[in-house]
Amino acid sequence: PQVKLLASQPANYQRLQALQVTENLMQAHPKIEGVLAGNDAMALGAIEALEGANRKALVVGINGTKEAIEAIKSGKMLASGDYSGYLQGCIGTMTAIRHLRKLPVPKELIFPVTVIDNTNYKAADVPDTQRTCPRWETIAKNYALIEPCEPCEPLGRAGRPSPRSCRERQDRARGALYHAVTRGSDVPEHRLGSRRMARHA
Repeated sequence: PQVKLLASQPANYQRLQALQVTENLMQAHPKIEGVLAGNDAMALGAIEALEGANRKALVVGINGTKEAIEAIKSGKMLASGDYSGYLQGCIGTMTAIRHLRKLPVPKELIFPVTVIDNTNYKAADVPDTQRTCPRWETIAKNYALIEPCEPCEPLGRAGRPSPRSCRERQDRARGALYHAVTRGSDVPEHRLGSRRMARHA
């Protein structure tokens, strides 16, 4: 609400192109209060263009890169959306190895975005050499894909779903999936459902 989109221009995820696009947009729009970029490289290019024109705007990027965190620390960038490439690399490698070893793995993993700003950047400001991958048991527990309550069959009065029955089904499904991916047993497809969601730690 109360946000007006002035323009949307491609910069092909390149810093230099973003700088040039922002320069052109500033000529067309005397007042730009915010810039949302599709990655941190373009956000940093926009910041360069704004600084070159002695103008200020709230700039947000995506990826949580080292340069973006430095810009957030210095106050040049408002925030960056982090999908945790390091964690994706960890879990992707572990999942591939388990698959090659014929061990069960979840069919789908979703990584929700974490917004990094000046209130929480310290947790992301850690060199990769000092990070560690989570244990598989933690992945299985925190990224379990369980159907939501809405598709539950009506079990209550007057054809209404029973919340308790939904929760019980979710608990059983979560337990079945956790034991499957940690102990090597099979998970019935109906336990997971067709609609899936993930939970981040």
